[in-house]
Amino acid sequence: MKKLCTLFLSLVLCVASALATDYTGDLYINAGVVGEQTQQGRVVSLELTNEANCLYKMSINNFKFGVLPSLGDIVLENVQGQKQTDGSVKISATDYSLTLKIGTVKVSLEATVSADGNTFTTQKLDIADAPAVGTVKCSFSGTVPSTSTLPQIIAGDSDSFKVYNLAGREVLSADAPGVYIVRYANGKTKKFIKK
Repeated sequence: MKKLCTLFLSLVLCVASALATDYTGDLYINAGVVGEQTQQGRVVSLELTNEANCLYKMSINNFKFGVLPSLGDIVLENVQGQKQTDGSVKISATDYSLTLKIGTVKVSLEATVSADGNTFTTQKLDIADAPAVGTVKCSFSGTVPSTSTLPQIIAGDSDSFKVYNLAGREVLSADAPGVYIVRYANGKTKKFIKK
């Protein structure tokens, strides 16, 4: 029985560590002729996909600026991270080839995840070769939302969800400090931290 409980806890922790962390903050966009724009409350998702090699996946859903319709999702996979002496992680990619609705572009990223994992900040998020615009320069600074923003997160994905603690037990309230997992009816999961 003890081995079974240990195995279950290990499985839950592995699943939790593979979940994406969503950072909510402001996305600043400078698109040359289109001008500058600030999108408040945007979500950037970051997932550690390969812990041994420190590889990440970063995504911004429904990327758009100016009067243009959505250009699609910006998804950078297998982006290299490097642990710093202060515990933070530097993430970088140069000329990452990405196909959006407007065609193929090159994305360059330099970003930092704080040592506690609660803050994600880009120093550079450039989209080069965007047709009719040229280079789109972006920056983002966001934090892991607290439970007070949980209804906003849930509303964006599904009306039906359940919240679990790291032991895999469903909880009715996420008021106590800790790590929680939200599982939506569509099977999608998100992790959030309550301080």
